[in-house]
Parts: sequence; structure tokens; C-alpha cells
Amino acid sequence: MADNKHQAVWAWLMGCPHIRDLFFNCAQSDGGDAALVPSESVLQKFIDGSSLRSYDVALTRVAPCSFEPNDAQNIDRLADFEQLKKWIETQSAAGCYPEFPDGEVVQEIELLPCESGFAVAQDARSCKYMLQFRIEYLKKG
Repeated sequence: MADNKHQAVWAWLMGCPHIRDLFFNCAQSDGGDAALVPSESVLQKFIDGSSLRSYDVALTRVAPCSFEPNDAQNIDRLADFEQLKKWIETQSAAGCYPEFPDGEVVQEIELLPCESGFAVAQDARSCKYMLQFRIEYLKKG
């Protein structure tokens, strides 16, 4: 059992074979490192003091990209990043959730819509990919 949600999600993501190096809130600008950037909100409060909450995660990776014609490197980078999405979907469907601290019970994990095809930024040598997912959990009162 983790001391906090950040550690729980960190440990859970470290079980993903498609993450080599994981950072919290920031990462290096190349090399395929992944960064976990969380935010949290209350969705609903209940009369007994408990609440339904969301722990939203932006999972980012910056990787080298190619600007050469007919080079499939960018396809390979995107396909590799999509494996993170598939892993999260598989874990969620199997009910394999992060182990939140006592008094906080994960209800579900859902991937949030991505309208950019995962690529959210680029510069002269790299591309930043991002996917977001929401962990909905019940916090006891």
C-alpha cells in the first residue's frame, strides 16, 4: 500500500513494459523519457463526508523525430507510444488498479479523449506525445 496517490500511480505505471524511464511532473527533453503529471478534483460530495474524486494524469513522452521524406521513424514512435494506451486499457478492463492509500478506493480508470493523435508539440528535433487518463476513486469520510 502506497503512502499517497502519487506513489501508487507511479508504482502502477512502473509495471508497464512500455515505460523505460519515468519522471514525476517533468522529464528530460529527449531520449523517450515519460513524465507523470497529475491533477485532482472532487466530482461529488456525499452527506456522510465521503466524496467521489478524480485523479487525472497526463502521461507525456518526448522522443526524437524525423523530418526526412519517406522515413517511417515517426510511425514507429507513435506506435510505441500507443502501447502505453493499450496497457492502460488492459489494466483497467482487468480491474488491475493502483493501490491507493487506506480510505481511498479506485472505482475505475478511463482514457480521456485525445484529438491530436497524441502529438502535442514539436521542435526541430523532437516530438512530445501525451495521453491522459482519469482514475475515479471514492474517498471515505
